[in-house]
Amino acid sequence: MIIPGLLLGLSLLFTQGVKGLTVLGSIITACLILGIAYTIFWFKMANGKQIMVTKFENWQTRSSTMKTLPEDIEMLKNKIKSLEEHTGLLAEDALAEEPAEEPAADAEESA
Repeated sequence: MIIPGLLLGLSLLFTQGVKGLTVLGSIITACLILGIAYTIFWFKMANGKQIMVTKFENWQTRSSTMKTLPEDIEMLKNKIKSLEEHTGLLAEDALAEEPAEEPAADAEESA
């Protein structure tokens, strides 16, 4: 969508018949050609292909991690729960339900 618009804009710069617009179109065309040439050079000679492959692999890893995250969290919660039951440790919820007597004793001492 951007490339056809860019090419249409360039063609309009050349067909207006105004010298300034023709020069501007020439400068933009030269920059566009140099940019394409540098991109090809970077991809072929400056290890650009390997850099892009590495980035795409990282994006794929991150995407698949985000897609499986809810299932992984549930699996980890179940694993922690089974380990707590196996070792006899209390969960945070069970600790929060027990009445705390020490803060009340501290309140009486400060009064």
